[in-house]
Amino acid sequence: TNCKDTDGSYECPCKTGYEKGNSSFACVDTNECEKNKTICGVLHKCHNIPASYECICAPGYELLLGSDKKTCVDTDECKLSPPPCNPNANCKNTEGSFECICKDGYKGE
Repeated sequence: TNCKDTDGSYECPCKTGYEKGNSSFACVDTNECEKNKTICGVLHKCHNIPASYECICAPGYELLLGSDKKTCVDTDECKLSPPPCNPNANCKNTEGSFECICKDGYKGE
């Protein structure tokens, strides 16, 4: 906290990610996860860290590069190496997962 003199008083604003505690001088960490239960989306978990938060993505999702660990996006499993489907099947990406669709003339499970 950096307090400043004002006309006949003073003010002590908290830095980003902190809020006033029980005293007018102390700043405490803001728990963004408690304040907004769906800050990371309904499928993903929020993890509070000092002055901020991080999202823990559900299976089938990954953190968006450059998002400061705050944005989960669908993983395109079809682009993984090695591919998840048999060579005799086409991979179809779905939200949070994927499907293997047999090519003509093939059957599978």
